Amino acid sequence: MALLVDLVQQSILQLNSTRFSIGRDQSCDLSLEDPLVSRKHAELLRESAGGYTIKDLDSTHGTFVAGAKVSEHKLVDGDEIIVGATRFRFFHSDEEMLLHKAHAKDAEKKRDWSLDMYPKLNSVWQTCEQFFANLELRDGPARLFHPVRADFEFPPQAGPGALLSVFIRLLDRQAPDFHLHAYVIEKRVEGKKRGILLEFLEEEKDRLELVLVCAEGESIPHFRRRYERTDCRLPAKIKEVGRKWLDCTAIDISEGGLGLVPDHELRPETLIVLSIEYDDDKTIELNGRVASVVPRGPQQGLGIEFLFESAKQRDQVADCVAILRSRLKR
Repeated sequence: MALLVDLVQQSILQLNSTRFSIGRDQSCDLSLEDPLVSRKHAELLRESAGGYTIKDLDSTHGTFVAGAKVSEHKLVDGDEIIVGATRFRFFHSDEEMLLHKAHAKDAEKKRDWSLDMYPKLNSVWQTCEQFFANLELRDGPARLFHPVRADFEFPPQAGPGALLSVFIRLLDRQAPDFHLHAYVIEKRVEGKKRGILLEFLEEEKDRLELVLVCAEGESIPHFRRRYERTDCRLPAKIKEVGRKWLDCTAIDISEGGLGLVPDHELRPETLIVLSIEYDDDKTIELNGRVASVVPRGPQQGLGIEFLFESAKQRDQVADCVAILRSRLKR
């Protein structure tokens, strides 16, 4: 007996008849309340030899098998079918489904995962205000509504339940693209609020924090929330590897990084060597990374993330911060 597995709901449908219809109409064997699905969208036909063919019934948004739009396609075990926002996997029998799951689990262990393995969504925002207007911060994972133009055609892999690599770019900030992973929660295909509702993975909190503080104009990203920052006016020196030292001033510091006001600009992601003078005769020298650049405004400066090479360096920074905080409390 052939099966259709709903990959989002994880429900299993048995194909008992020779003709199994899918559509929005209540008369279909499988009725889907989805504006992307036509009244009579597609049907699966059982052949005399026992195989199955899927046939698109001239639907508006098409039927997809293995990511390709099809009019008629002979199905094999493990084929992924997309109808509107619903994703199915086809199997000829329970045994084939179990065998496929076993192979998939084994392949998962061997696979070298990378961002390129997921569909990519370029999320480009003209202003940070627009980004925040579409961001929902909640007790649980944050959500982002990504609007699209009226002429935008939703890719089939961006249906509910799909995992996307979202590359966020803020055009009014000099910062690198931030990449995060998010699930598609909902597609809105009609009305003024047309777009994709994304929910970031729980484990992306730290990287989302980096986006937030950069969007808010902070010169020292992703330390404001995680660490208590301490104001300071410490002489410091900074240099790119292989170049000469340049003088600058540290304006705030935490256990994870610091903000600098230099007389020059460095690009985000630049690896640097940093020297900080504190407590009269003490100096810390360690590696760092330019986390962000704010070229103008009251937060003008560089945000530097410390890249510790040893526990001794981490302890030195902690001692420096403790001394500065004790002075401020006097």
